[in-house]
Amino acid sequence: MKTKIKPKYVIAGVLILAVLFIFSSIVLNYSIKPNETYRVNKDNLIEDGSFENFNKTVADCCSFESKIAYISASRSLNKIEGDYSLNLTSSNRCACVYFPIKNFSNTNNYLLSFYYMGDNPRFCNWVDGDRKCLPDTRFEQTKEWQEYTTALVFTNNSKDALIHFYADSDGTKTVTNFYDGLKVHKLIPIKNTREYQYNQDEEYIIKTKTDNNIKGDMISEIDAKTGEAYFITKGEPKVTIKFPWSEVMIVIIMILVVVRLVFKKENDKIVC
Repeated sequence: MKTKIKPKYVIAGVLILAVLFIFSSIVLNYSIKPNETYRVNKDNLIEDGSFENFNKTVADCCSFESKIAYISASRSLNKIEGDYSLNLTSSNRCACVYFPIKNFSNTNNYLLSFYYMGDNPRFCNWVDGDRKCLPDTRFEQTKEWQEYTTALVFTNNSKDALIHFYADSDGTKTVTNFYDGLKVHKLIPIKNTREYQYNQDEEYIIKTKTDNNIKGDMISEIDAKTGEAYFITKGEPKVTIKFPWSEVMIVIIMILVVVRLVFKKENDKIVC
């Protein structure tokens, strides 16, 4: 005579399988592979990025009104590395100088970094072909040297890239900004990340979703479509999912249901 399996044990078995599936999924997907991983080439693609031999002529980069420009660009002993920094000063209109990225190719991504200080520091990565800044960033006034780092990404239309620094004045006061340590490094894609031998003392650039746990600093704006951004990490990149509270709560509820089904005593039927 076959023993009939009680429905409650069938339900309990299904729930146990579901719990195991959810748990294994969490474990297997806990560590995430970044969508893009790069190592940083050591060559600086900016000529005289520390401004030790600076001899450029200052330009007026304002595109509004035709007033007389009182602007200057010079070396300064107020520096953070090397012997000099760049001093841009304006009493009216927009003092600017620019520095091209050597051996530029729009198929490459780049790591940009520099130090800034002053009344209203601003930089623009002007890209010919796209005819716009990628990006254009204004900084708050600061009396201490600050470091800025970002990833530069280009389009198929990009033909050349020129790093611009500014000192902007509306004519009501003199504005002075300092810049130093300008560096642009080519990013080399790492295709086989599982077998790559990471150096724990070197920096790497990764692209991943910002809602993950990332051991590193974000260096780009968040892509509105994908929710991804570029991060700089030291040593092997480590990316994990955020703690899955919702999944854990579902598992706990399932376990409680299983316990209830298995250990609940059945009431004897009363025959009238």
